[in-house]
Amino acid sequence: MISLRSCDFLGAVLIPFFTDWGHLSQSTIQFLESWFFLWATILDIPTGILADRMKRKYAIAGGLFFSAVGFFLYGMVASLPVFMIAEILIATGMAFISGAEDAWLYGTLGDLGRKHDASTVAGRAASIASCSRMLTAPVGTLIAVYFGLNAPVLFYAIPCCSAAGIMLLLPEPQQRKKYVYVPMIAAGQTAISFIMRSATLRRLAMSVSLVGIAGYFVIWLYQPLLLSVSIPVVYFGIMHTVLSGAQLIVSGSFPMFVRMFGSQERFIRAMALITAVAFVAPVCYPHLFTALLFIVVGGGFGLTRRQAMFGEINKQIPMEREGERATILSAVSFVQRFLIALFNPVIGLLAAFSLRVALGVLAILPFIAFIYSSDTDEQ
Repeated sequence: MISLRSCDFLGAVLIPFFTDWGHLSQSTIQFLESWFFLWATILDIPTGILADRMKRKYAIAGGLFFSAVGFFLYGMVASLPVFMIAEILIATGMAFISGAEDAWLYGTLGDLGRKHDASTVAGRAASIASCSRMLTAPVGTLIAVYFGLNAPVLFYAIPCCSAAGIMLLLPEPQQRKKYVYVPMIAAGQTAISFIMRSATLRRLAMSVSLVGIAGYFVIWLYQPLLLSVSIPVVYFGIMHTVLSGAQLIVSGSFPMFVRMFGSQERFIRAMALITAVAFVAPVCYPHLFTALLFIVVGGGFGLTRRQAMFGEINKQIPMEREGERATILSAVSFVQRFLIALFNPVIGLLAAFSLRVALGVLAILPFIAFIYSSDTDEQ
């Protein structure tokens, strides 16, 4: 299921799809992404509550179906209003999946007696997803060449629907408290209140969000960065495979990195600093080498840190709140998505003015996460 929903036919031609086929500027692209994250933020907690009220596998399957419809619509008409409608559908799908998927996985690990391996298992799941992206990115390039730049978006609906069907066949975790009805607004307020009262969970939510924002922009800025150092578009497919390969290696090596740094907490903190350095490098010295460093290191560590923190975050949710796990996890995601919605137009305008300035601003975020976690650990 993970490998199917992680198919990345579009990634290698992401920017050309929007600029050449969709006729959008970089700033308009980031506005569109802000629109997407606005809706993902609005829907995050309500869909998490719904996931706690139904079988979580139904929420995940429903999210995949919404995503498939959204991507299919995206590839049908090159029109900003149509894109905006499609983004709402995709945001609905992502919102349904976010908290429900993590809660389903953690509950399944509980059934298997493997909660202590949560971050390792999440890393392996991320490795499977990265491997899928590596294999499908070149296929997406071929699809774009032979069928048009919009074809990869249309083709993605097929594995997305297939993943939804497989999800429905998987068992629902048994270690769930019987759900007691609570009005939706009250349930959302309870989840947010729980996070606000937990200093550790607040810290983890902010830390994962700051580095997650930087990792998110690796995907959107690595292709403009390559163009700025005179790398032709024809190599984007290879570079996208490199990006996925970096995530595969890092996420598959979590246990080794934990041993190397001495503890899970030190490794998580180091990931923030490593990501910051990867952003600073092309700012100081624009070159193919620093662009590769940005892709491999910034993407490899910035885009997998959430999986490394999977166990730490879930450990902060006690068993008596198991019936609210998807809602609480959605509230954690809410922070990152809200911030991304704010940053998208800002970074889009900065990138249009100067890509180096945009990268420099983004480098500050993981550095803050590093300092913040360091200060907290010392207290």
